[in-house]
Amino acid sequence: MPALSCGVTEPTAADARASASPAASPAEGVLADARPGHSWVSRHALVAGTAGVALGAASLVVVRAFGRPELGSTPSHELAACGYGALCWLALGLVLGTFTLPLVHTDRGRRCSVALGVAVYSALALTQAADVALRILSGSFLSRDLLAFAYNARQHLAHAATGGYLLWALALLATLLAFGAVFARALAKTERVVAVRPAPPLVMALALSAVVTFVVARRDESRFARHMFASGPLLGLASSMVGGHEEPEPLGASAYLQASVPEGPPRSAETAVLARAREPAQTKRPNVLLVMLESIAVSHLGFSGYARPTTPNLDRLAREGLLMRRAWTTATHSNYAQMAVLSALVPRRGTGLDLYTRLDYPRFLFHDLFATLGYATATITSQDEEWQGMRRFQATNTPTDFWHSRDFTGTHLDSGVERTVPDEHTASEAIGWLNRHADRNFALYVNLQSTHFPYTLAPGAERPFLPDEPSPSTFTYFRYPESEVGVVQNRYDNALAHVDRQVGRLVRALEMAGVLDDTLIVVTADHGEQFFERGLVTHGQTLHEIEARVPLLLRWPRGIRPEARTEPVSHVDVLPTIAEVVGAPMHPSWQGKSFLAPRPAGSPPRAIFLDIQGLRLADAIVCWPYKLIFDRTTGLRHLYDLERDPNERDDRAEAEPLVAQGLGRTLAAQIEAQLDYHAYENTAARAERFQPRLAACPSVR
Repeated sequence: MPALSCGVTEPTAADARASASPAASPAEGVLADARPGHSWVSRHALVAGTAGVALGAASLVVVRAFGRPELGSTPSHELAACGYGALCWLALGLVLGTFTLPLVHTDRGRRCSVALGVAVYSALALTQAADVALRILSGSFLSRDLLAFAYNARQHLAHAATGGYLLWALALLATLLAFGAVFARALAKTERVVAVRPAPPLVMALALSAVVTFVVARRDESRFARHMFASGPLLGLASSMVGGHEEPEPLGASAYLQASVPEGPPRSAETAVLARAREPAQTKRPNVLLVMLESIAVSHLGFSGYARPTTPNLDRLAREGLLMRRAWTTATHSNYAQMAVLSALVPRRGTGLDLYTRLDYPRFLFHDLFATLGYATATITSQDEEWQGMRRFQATNTPTDFWHSRDFTGTHLDSGVERTVPDEHTASEAIGWLNRHADRNFALYVNLQSTHFPYTLAPGAERPFLPDEPSPSTFTYFRYPESEVGVVQNRYDNALAHVDRQVGRLVRALEMAGVLDDTLIVVTADHGEQFFERGLVTHGQTLHEIEARVPLLLRWPRGIRPEARTEPVSHVDVLPTIAEVVGAPMHPSWQGKSFLAPRPAGSPPRAIFLDIQGLRLADAIVCWPYKLIFDRTTGLRHLYDLERDPNERDDRAEAEPLVAQGLGRTLAAQIEAQLDYHAYENTAARAERFQPRLAACPSVR
């Protein structure tokens, strides 16, 4: 039996006999000759168009019934997305049918053509089903950068697909098989084509393709078009693939002056700073313990007014130290947020997800500073620091002790996407290190992970809040039934109380070593956590306050007066503040500034910048009381007055356009400066200067 070939071959004897068969009526022969190839192209158009309408309508209904529609979208946006998506499917069918037309002269060519059509349509349908599933689970949708994020975490995601998301994976596999069977049956019904002539459908395909390309390329012209692309499965993905995600631009002409972003200091400034840092201290410097918590919902902390006794140790530190009540992360996913604290650098360096594969810019991290000051330094963390390239970012030329998940030989906790160390073991490792270095100045960074979804504790850990076992079949990172939110919050509060106990153990270890009051303790979290406050769960999905606000407190009774302050600060300000507390000079690479002393009255506040480049792409700027969020995934802007509307329910982007313009200019200018500095070809700028400084807030009142 000859091998299957998809080329255009000479008709076989059977094909010739069939073509000349006297059984064929004269009318059929005339029709076949008069409309050669139309049945094949028309069948593709019919199959693709029908699939587009059916899948679009089903997607609309399913997302409305089980998911969370895109923020700001209406049924009219969704219906337009459904119709436009069907048009795209139809265009694809016409193009694919015309492209494969030369192959259908023979049985073998026909089989290959059908197989190609089935593969293309099934893959597209599966992608649309995955998009709908993602919308149901997370409220987000597929995009180019989300695919890059997933590819970099493919081992973690493969583990998750065989664990908590096994049913979803099996459902998508069953969907693929079902689509394949339907498309194969539909395409196999096409009549035999006996001749080839230029077909008008090719012109239709080119015209429809031109329409598709034009609308995608011009999607930023209309707010309605932006909502439409965000509302339709696959349209957001197609938009990101064709044109990428746009950068924020000022909203038209306004009376605001162009925002100014100061350039960074010259690289030569580092020499004097390092020389000063190496000079013997005039007074004894404190030790430093920097504790990074994971996914902390500020509303669940005792010092924020939470009724449950979840955080007695943190509450004590807050009473005895400086508590910054308005602190923001730089990002709501860990690989950006944590590195910003350690480096005092905003994470926005490119238009897509930064996996730290290119590190050709200056950075001076927490351990670099304290090693230069002569401290013993260490990083001890419960998480896998290889996640999304974080270990690469932390690997400077400065020797430091380093211990993380991959160094732990005991039983790990399974978080669904990575294996973490039980925090009690991490705390014990940190306490052992502290005891070994208590006779000299030390700087220790500790990362605790129990409060990361799924909030798992080792057997035997205290669980004061019960019940805390949600249904395992529906308890996933992206979604769980809202009816179980009470059980989930019990589980989270148990994990939070466990983390608090580990912080208490660290504090007691310092006390037992006689160095508690000689140690600056800094506690923060990488970002917040959602429990359906905005219809979503967990984190990494928006830049709204529930995810973006973080706890931040500093305790050193010999140098910091206990108080609670409300001026806005950012994670990039943490390292400069620590440096000022210990009497170290500010490194010129740092983009943050110290908040140890209150900002002088009348001085313009610096803007606070936030960014996510994972499940979604978005940037934000906070200039109290206003916050502007630019959702690059959809191209839409949202403006909130946080003082009057702390829960961000009233979008003021259209009601207060001048405020949106002013903040939009500043955000656009800062990002433009960041992208220009970090552009691949701009090596001269990075060789001559440090990172650009952060812009001041415009006058918005």
